[in-house]
Amino acid sequence: MPRVKVKLNSAGVVDIFEQWAARDGARRADRVAAQGRATAPVVSGTYRDSIRVSRETHGRGRPVFHIGPSVDYGMKVEAATGTMARALDAAGGA
Repeated sequence: MPRVKVKLNSAGVVDIFEQWAARDGARRADRVAAQGRATAPVVSGTYRDSIRVSRETHGRGRPVFHIGPSVDYGMKVEAATGTMARALDAAGGA
């Protein structure tokens, strides 16, 4: 079997990531956050209301979405309930 060399256009790969983030990634992240807010345990509502989506750029222009609570006790609630872990299903498949 002959060996084939493939050379990727780095700028083209970054452009594909950017297109995904703008078209589909942001929508999926918003669905996860909405599901997290809908199923969050509510004592005062602060945890639920702090669930947000933020977008960052990592590495060579790779977009990344962070989804979760911003309150200082958010990790304790997540460890006890798994609210955001279960909310990931709301993003849907391909």
